[in-house]
Amino acid sequence: MPRPCPYVGCRHNLYLDVRSDGTIKRTFPGTRPDEMIESCSLDVAARGEMVLERVAALMGVTRERVRQIEARLLQQLHSAMERAGVRPDDN
Repeated sequence: MPRPCPYVGCRHNLYLDVRSDGTIKRTFPGTRPDEMIESCSLDVAARGEMVLERVAALMGVTRERVRQIEARLLQQLHSAMERAGVRPDDN
């Protein structure tokens, strides 16, 4: 697949952010899709762990916002595991 990815409508593309109210936000205003260094969240995830600063730069938000999102998602995961009866130490 060519990079940067030309499919800006794909849910994994980093060019647009579709918000919960259905509005669309350009992640990096003033940047064209073909100018993006990273365009696919799946490519980024395949590289493994990275620091909050790097994730923030890719998402166009602050490091603190990434930390807040991470904390909320970890809490949701923990709650889902509890509802399913899975303990964190289970394999």
